[in-house]
Amino acid sequence: MLPGRVSGNLMMFRRAGAGSRGGVPFSEVQRMPLNFSTAKVDSVVVATLKGTIIGGGDTEVLMKRVKELLDAGETKIVLDLGQVNYMDSTGIGTLFRAAAAAANKGAAIKLANLTKRTHDILQVTRLSEVFAILDDPEKAVASFAAEP
Repeated sequence: MLPGRVSGNLMMFRRAGAGSRGGVPFSEVQRMPLNFSTAKVDSVVVATLKGTIIGGGDTEVLMKRVKELLDAGETKIVLDLGQVNYMDSTGIGTLFRAAAAAANKGAAIKLANLTKRTHDILQVTRLSEVFAILDDPEKAVASFAAEP
């Protein structure tokens, strides 16, 4: 079975570094609808994401909320991903689309508080070169202040 293919009613995902038997049943991932809350710290919006980002409604929520922030004139956004318990390739692609939308409006998105799995995925896909990734939201906010 290929990663991400549907077999009957069970979707399987491969574990990073696992062999052909490394599938993780999607039903074992605790799917939680994506919750997106924001707080303003100085001139920076810190968006705390909680739940899963695995396509469909989750990615739509993420893009909609980022676009709302951009349309409201926000130019400095931190996405705190510490409470995202699972993200698939669609979620990673959505992060990239959000960063591109921000760049098109002269804004910037920085990522903070990544889980090891998310950080590893960004490293492997080389998207870590696209995003500024910081250990925690406070450091991300401070990094905006340090920019000219």
